[in-house]
Amino acid sequence: MRKNSLLLVLLWALMPIVTWAADNELETAFVGDKSYYVLRSADDWNKFRQLVADAGGKSEVNAIMDADFSVSNPVGLDVAPYRGTFNGNGHTLNVNIDWGSNYFAAPFPSVNQATFKNLTVTGSVKGSVHCAGLIGHSYGSSPSFTIEKVRVSTNVTVTGSYVGGFIGDAGSANVTMTDCLADGSLTAQGSDAYSGTFVGWASSGGEWIMHRVYESVTFTGVAHQSVCYYYDGGAKYWGYNSSSTLIVASHNWGEMASGCKSVTNQSTVANKMNGEKAGTWQVVDGRAVPIMQTWPSADDVNFATYDIVPGTESGEEGMVKMPFSCDKAVKSLDITYTNENGETKTIHMDCGKDTYAGFILLPATEQHKSLTIKAKLLVGTVTKSVDDKNDALMHKPLNLTAQLLDYSTTKKLEDAGVVELKWTVDAPKYNDVISSDVFSVMRSLTGKEEDMESIGSIPFEEGTASYTFRDETLMSALTAEQIDANTAM
Repeated sequence: MRKNSLLLVLLWALMPIVTWAADNELETAFVGDKSYYVLRSADDWNKFRQLVADAGGKSEVNAIMDADFSVSNPVGLDVAPYRGTFNGNGHTLNVNIDWGSNYFAAPFPSVNQATFKNLTVTGSVKGSVHCAGLIGHSYGSSPSFTIEKVRVSTNVTVTGSYVGGFIGDAGSANVTMTDCLADGSLTAQGSDAYSGTFVGWASSGGEWIMHRVYESVTFTGVAHQSVCYYYDGGAKYWGYNSSSTLIVASHNWGEMASGCKSVTNQSTVANKMNGEKAGTWQVVDGRAVPIMQTWPSADDVNFATYDIVPGTESGEEGMVKMPFSCDKAVKSLDITYTNENGETKTIHMDCGKDTYAGFILLPATEQHKSLTIKAKLLVGTVTKSVDDKNDALMHKPLNLTAQLLDYSTTKKLEDAGVVELKWTVDAPKYNDVISSDVFSVMRSLTGKEEDMESIGSIPFEEGTASYTFRDETLMSALTAEQIDANTAM
């Protein structure tokens, strides 16, 4: 059943308007109930860095990654500590940060209240003291860090004696970590060094809650190693508390809970984590890693396609078009399908600004089997597979022949002077794009295309592969000058 074309008109009218960014601004997108700046490059990162500086630690600056990229400049200083939500969206932030003799070197050196999630951090960080692969230190009143589904694989090197995996110095911040992996390297060049794979150092007073975290960090030059270290009249290590569950270490540290130390088998790690909460960890390339949430999921976006219709506008000759609609702005479309010859075809379409609906142009006379559409949104990609039973084409006449009949060949006087046209079609049971479609027969007596005129039609019949049309008016339409006297009947 074909949907009324009025539906598409309504879709155009009801779609909301999105303001796209100017060249010198970051695009923004709503993900869930938050507005995020969209980051796709080092240039975007630097613009984000300036926005954080402008906020001065007084307001949130939320950001979401829409690509992997590399950076060398950190975000958030003591004069403007980072506040907000940073969503990696399953992407990798590769860092190359060298702060020389400065403390707290990290991608985010100074943080007040922030959430980090769905992020992998790789690369290297170098500095003096309390440097780390994600957060340098806490700054400002009531600091708190929430870290969810984050993997830190950075190589952190300090010239001093304190180095951290995730956090350099948490101070008195409340720290909540869920489904996190520390598997980078920590190197201290100072004497009698301390290092915590998750919290390198802290003061007493903050609350730490950790669920399903795992470390397999490599240490160099570190005399005192643990999951976390803090100062309370002296240096103290920390392995778990009653508020936490499953803090698992690859190292043989006595402060760990029973069954949570010297765990190196990656399947065992994943099984432990999934035993507490199913579907949170997996083994990829031999490594147990947290499963990150990426936006959009299937429930976040409504991307729909509708019945294929003929191309009728200028530039659509020989094409059919599939209407689509989406409740999020679409930047581009990548379409793949297989035709009747088994050839894989690809089409890329760049969409204009504020595109929520439109048409996908497809060749009219070939099949579009296993048609898949990948719609690039402001953030993320949504994939739509079209069922083959919803495909359609314009059946193309093949093997066309024409024969001039005469009495000697048919023994029927009425056949004399008739031109008989015959043709076939492939896949006669395949959906035709037009209900009650017909083959229109055109004729030119001059041989010029502009003199073509319709002389009849034959209806396409589903399942019928062979067709015949009889032109019985040709001879009467010819003038004396158009008939060769040597062959005239």
